[in-house]
Amino acid sequence: MKSIKIIFWLSVLFGSAGFICTDLYLPSLPSIAHHFHTTISLTQLSVAIFALGYGIARLFYGLISDAVGRKKPLIFGLFICLAGCLICLFAQNIYILLAGRLIQGFGGGGSNILARIILRDRLEGSKLAKYNSYYSMACVSLMASAPLLGGYLQHYFDWQANFIFLSFYTFFALMIGIFILPETNKHRHKDFLKPRILKSNIKTLFNTQSFLTCAATLLLAYGAMLAWLTAGPVVLQKVMGFTPIEFGWTAAIVSVCYIIGAYCNGKFVSKFGIQKMIRFGTTITFFSGLIMVLSATLHYVNPQIFILPLMASVFGLSMIIPNAYTGGMTPFPKIAGIATAILGSIQILGGFICSTIISIFPDTNQLPVGLTFLTSGLLIVILSKKLKKTII
Repeated sequence: MKSIKIIFWLSVLFGSAGFICTDLYLPSLPSIAHHFHTTISLTQLSVAIFALGYGIARLFYGLISDAVGRKKPLIFGLFICLAGCLICLFAQNIYILLAGRLIQGFGGGGSNILARIILRDRLEGSKLAKYNSYYSMACVSLMASAPLLGGYLQHYFDWQANFIFLSFYTFFALMIGIFILPETNKHRHKDFLKPRILKSNIKTLFNTQSFLTCAATLLLAYGAMLAWLTAGPVVLQKVMGFTPIEFGWTAAIVSVCYIIGAYCNGKFVSKFGIQKMIRFGTTITFFSGLIMVLSATLHYVNPQIFILPLMASVFGLSMIIPNAYTGGMTPFPKIAGIATAILGSIQILGGFICSTIISIFPDTNQLPVGLTFLTSGLLIVILSKKLKKTII
């Protein structure tokens, strides 16, 4: 049990690198746009660009880790993430920063997906669902502090301070990965890279109904999450007049709702199963989105009518994402890398799509975010009916 706890906390350290890279600089989006004399839409695109690199990375690292193990790809990913942080730090224009965010995402996505795979190497079934929830809770605890810290860094220094912090954090994780992390993949074999075997493994995954259902659920749920992360900084700061620090505190409070939800999920998933927990979380997300849409339609635009439903939605999403991962990963212990990688890539694809769409439309109220929550919730309810109750 002690070794499991060590592996768990190492997974949190590595997995949270990608999350922190996503969130830390969000309070600086308006400042970055001003610094580079560019539009807020182009600056918001840095969120979607990061998600694109993040998604591509998950497929690449998951596949490689089935063949050569988890440790070497993880170290490589952290090194790439560090390079991306430094490119963003010294960017001379918005396009260089966007390139840095793409590279940063490719590295951060690798460390994040490998952290989940490392947990799968040591756990399965309801215990995996429990630790997946605690993993999400721990990572989101760090995510909760990221925009808050980023707000203070922006207020007292400038946007570059965020990327200085990210560089130090990634370097620390890299050193831990090199000198402390053990190899956890007992099934690694280079044959997994052979086209014939790779094709067979992917065919197995896509012929499994529960895997496809969980993948689609992740796409929709993470799309909803990225809608908030893309539109939130602009709506709250540009439209509602929040300062970077006030936005940071708001994002932290919203993230606490995810932490509470993940904790509740860890406590109750063994009793009720992932299907019921997903339905419960989805119902909350759906009705929260409905409240946002109705209030925006009636021209009620104020912090309370945006933040309170948002808190409820994020609480619901915390019960969807960990359980969808567990349902998709559990049946495939020998190809956990490629299974988790495909799940993760599809998840990030949803984030990329929603973030890109949100960055195109003007952020004048809570309507775009509300519509995303409403639509995602409705579709996940339909999908959850296809999940077999026997998964856990």
